[in-house]
Formats: sequence, C-alpha cells, structure tokens
Amino acid sequence: MVREQDKLMLILSYLWLAALVPLLTVNDSEAVRWHAKNGLVLSMGGFLAAWIFGHIPFIGWFAWILDLVTLVLMVASIYRALEGVRMRIPVVSDVADKL
Repeated sequence: MVREQDKLMLILSYLWLAALVPLLTVNDSEAVRWHAKNGLVLSMGGFLAAWIFGHIPFIGWFAWILDLVTLVLMVASIYRALEGVRMRIPVVSDVADKL
C-alpha cells in the first residue's frame, strides 16, 4: 500500500529531471528512492537515445518512436507506482539498481 505522503514523490520520480527531487530530499521511503532512480534512468536513457538516433542520417525518424515508447513507459510506471508495484523494465531497472 502506498502511503499518502509518498504519492507526489512517486509521480515526480518519473518526470524527467523532477526525479531529482525525491532523490535529493530527505525521504524515509525506500520505495520512493527506488522509483526515483528507475525514473531518472528511464527518462534520461530514453531521451538521450532518441537524441542520438535523431542525429543519424536515414534513421533519424526512429527517434520519435523512442520518445513515444519512453513516454508510454513513464506513464505506465507512474500508474504502477501509485498501485504500490515496482515495474521492472529490462536494462533500465538493472542500471538503476546499481546507482
């Protein structure tokens, strides 16, 4: 069950650089810290990959697909976090666990 005071922090965890707020504030919830790290890696990795693909000739059109997939994963992760579930995303969650 998600604590009421953690809901805002869980939402911020998946909103790109806003994920730094739950990481840098004093928070006793291990779940919030996990979601913040996961959200930061997801958003930074997804948008960085899209930016890189966007600058490669002939396959730059693929960047908007990466942006869309990242956005869908962010929304799904917020929804699952508010349910109290950790949505493990391959590679993203593995990298976040090492932070």
